[in-house]
Amino acid sequence: MQLQLSLAVTTAGDRGTRASLVASGEIDIASARQLHAAALAVVATANPRPEEPVTLVLDWEQVKFLDSSGVHLLQDIHAEGLERGWGLELILPSAPAPTRLLRFAADLGWFPRQLIPQLPAQSRPTSSDSSLITSVA
Repeated sequence: MQLQLSLAVTTAGDRGTRASLVASGEIDIASARQLHAAALAVVATANPRPEEPVTLVLDWEQVKFLDSSGVHLLQDIHAEGLERGWGLELILPSAPAPTRLLRFAADLGWFPRQLIPQLPAQSRPTSSDSSLITSVA
């Protein structure tokens, strides 16, 4: 299943503007650039005056597959938001594998946990997470 995107911009009064980018399907090396370009485009559309606050909401609830390209994409978009002055929030995928990967990446400090409000505080790997942990001999 290829990546499908939909964009929306809403104004939330004194909280500023929220720009939503809904992704469904797969986020991998083939689709990460498309998603990155779409994220920058929706922020530019939502924030014509950079002095006004804007938050980019990446809704990945319908993402079924995520590889390291998606984690790197999240890191890049977060860094650009810090540099350009806009906020970022991520809605976790409903599929368990992409969510485990994102939780694991957050636990390693690859991006701030506050980007994903649904994540509990620091989590510990469980037996169901064993596919994420490999030993090197």
